[in-house]
Amino acid sequence: MDTDEASVTLAPAVILEKLDVVGATPVSGGGISVDKIPSNLQSFGSEDLDRYQSLNLADFMSRNLGSVTVNNAQGSPFQPDIRYRGFTASPMLGLPQGLSVYVNSVRFNEPFGDTVNWDLIPDGAIEQVVLHPGSNPVYGRNTLGGALVIRTKTGFSAPRHKFRSLYGAWDRHDVELSSGMNDGTFGYFFDLRNFGEKGWRGHSRGKVNQGLGVFSFRQQDLTFDLTLAGNGSDLNGNGSVPIQLLGEDRSAVFTYPDNTRTALFLSSLEGQWTVSDEMELAANAFYRRNRIKTFNGDDSDYEECDANAGFVCEEDETDVQKDVNGNNISTSGTLGATNNITETYQATYGGSLQAIFSHQLFNLENQFVLGGGANRSPISYEADTELGTMNSDRSTSRSGVLLDEARVRLDATVNYWSLFYTDTLSVTDNLSLTASGRYNDTRIVMDDQYRTTLDGLHQYIRFNPAGGFTYKFTADNSLYGRYSESSRAPTPVELSCADPANPCRVPNAFISDPSLEQVVSKTFEGGFRGSLDGVVGEYLDWNAGYYHTSNNNDILFVSAGNQTSRGYFSNVGQTRRHGVEAGATAVFDGLLGGFDQWRISLNYSWIHATFRTPFTVSSPNNPKKDSNNKIHVQAGDKLPGVAEHMVKFSTDIDLWNQFSFGVDMLYNDSQYYRGDEANLNEPVPAYMVFNLRSEIRVTDYLSLFGRVDNLFDNKYETFGTYGQAEEVLGAAYDNKRFRSPASPRTGWVGLKMELM
Repeated sequence: MDTDEASVTLAPAVILEKLDVVGATPVSGGGISVDKIPSNLQSFGSEDLDRYQSLNLADFMSRNLGSVTVNNAQGSPFQPDIRYRGFTASPMLGLPQGLSVYVNSVRFNEPFGDTVNWDLIPDGAIEQVVLHPGSNPVYGRNTLGGALVIRTKTGFSAPRHKFRSLYGAWDRHDVELSSGMNDGTFGYFFDLRNFGEKGWRGHSRGKVNQGLGVFSFRQQDLTFDLTLAGNGSDLNGNGSVPIQLLGEDRSAVFTYPDNTRTALFLSSLEGQWTVSDEMELAANAFYRRNRIKTFNGDDSDYEECDANAGFVCEEDETDVQKDVNGNNISTSGTLGATNNITETYQATYGGSLQAIFSHQLFNLENQFVLGGGANRSPISYEADTELGTMNSDRSTSRSGVLLDEARVRLDATVNYWSLFYTDTLSVTDNLSLTASGRYNDTRIVMDDQYRTTLDGLHQYIRFNPAGGFTYKFTADNSLYGRYSESSRAPTPVELSCADPANPCRVPNAFISDPSLEQVVSKTFEGGFRGSLDGVVGEYLDWNAGYYHTSNNNDILFVSAGNQTSRGYFSNVGQTRRHGVEAGATAVFDGLLGGFDQWRISLNYSWIHATFRTPFTVSSPNNPKKDSNNKIHVQAGDKLPGVAEHMVKFSTDIDLWNQFSFGVDMLYNDSQYYRGDEANLNEPVPAYMVFNLRSEIRVTDYLSLFGRVDNLFDNKYETFGTYGQAEEVLGAAYDNKRFRSPASPRTGWVGLKMELM
């Protein structure tokens, strides 16, 4: 190749999106310079998701964002537990949720348990994602560890037409079509996606259908966006596996089926009106509905009665079990397995309004935002436990016999309203001060439709404040610090199962309705961030910081008695998460002679998550339990499921603007098993995994791409818990440890087409 051919003009590097202005609240509008935000935001956009060929949002975040880790406790790529700074956003009822999620100003946490169903978010429609750290009160309920704010594309932000298709191992296929256009006043955008796979583990087939449309109006001072979205998914995630069975076959499942089906509908209308140069109004109204059906086949805690032969009793109990018709249950076809069946209908409707004022204060630049919101969430929850038998392949049979004690028919309503403000004062060109707060009022009404034991009325009120500063010590580098508070009201699922004297099965049988205290989170954080353009490569972005978060009255689900299937939610006192975050991203041009461009990024996180209040809890399958099946948690014991050290490295090279190649590495430290809150046993081992990706741009409109995950085919697990394998597999399987395995080496290829 001659010199003229080599000296091509390179396109700007595709990097994790750099924000100049970011919204200061969940409601659209009210943008403020990132330099004045007293915390270290992490953000990325649609080009980042495209370049990394991400399967979904969780996949991208786990590989690229600091202090974020993902475990696959459910075993499905669309049902992950996402942890950030030791706080969780998960689709699984029973986990202590600690992150809030917003999509186009609409809170996406489900009202029944604050859970997040990640399969409902269409990745191809995402325009921008911002991860706000800490207990920022402006983002409302459940923002204990952070808030994830997602904005989707419009016909004005994405006026193009795209098609993507991929195919790979386990019959994984993913087809996505999007289109956007505008005429300067009106615009549209839609995204349609169909995903399916057999799954690498047995009986793990899954499919996801997603659709989203945005219809937009733009005038000089007025904008409207109407969003309509729908989803239908059918996922099988078969959870953790006994470690002995895992050693025989990593693709094995313990018991099945474990099926979850979701059906979402979302409509929202957002508007912004620039009243004057110093005032802007923004508002939204929305309706959101989600129906979730689950069917979980499991082993059984029931046996033939000792005193009443031929009838069914619970293990170690003498009372004969009755079905929902009041009949004693016989042992015919009802011993060996249970089928846990639930259906949850959740709807939320409401709106928000905020005003943004940019008047000077004491002749200083100032932005003041005042807003409020209200919503109502009617919920209907139905649960049954069906007795059956265990088949030879560890699937469960159906008998039609439903346990009376396990039946739940619960209606609940969550009414919530709030007022919030945030004010940023620019004292000098370099120093900015921020004060904010939110008043939350949550009222939960429980109406038991089968018995009366779940009836109740609960109200939680709190004002959460925050204050911080930023100081630029050079033009591109700054210091920041903030103190903030946020809170989480107990959810209906937690309030339905909070009595130690009447433990229940989660997510099935609820027994009684005592009250719980709301969780209050308090965070101190501070650090440095900035850019060193031209010092190292074309530019270098860097950050280093420390945070300290204490949760008061933290809520956990704890086992009761001798069965891990029974337990209750309890305030366990104080927990603490503190740590260090450091990261850098650099771009280099022409290291090989003017036709190449490199991007290198590195993130390190230290997360020390511990209990601060001693307590004693039942853990009947913990190998080092005491004689009463209990473990004794001490102050300083680490929270299960949280890796203390995390390292992420990624590098990409782009050649002649036609070929790109990238590799990323993730190291996750060891973590304690769920059920080992006292840290008595060896943890789930640490792991390191490498992934590759590449793309060839055949023409300006057509690209071919490929990806290989787990390049070296490492055998590792991302989650651990305890269980009783011998009841299903036989006496030889006496190891109580269960783990969730990560997928082996796999790959897929695909094509992308794009027209402007």
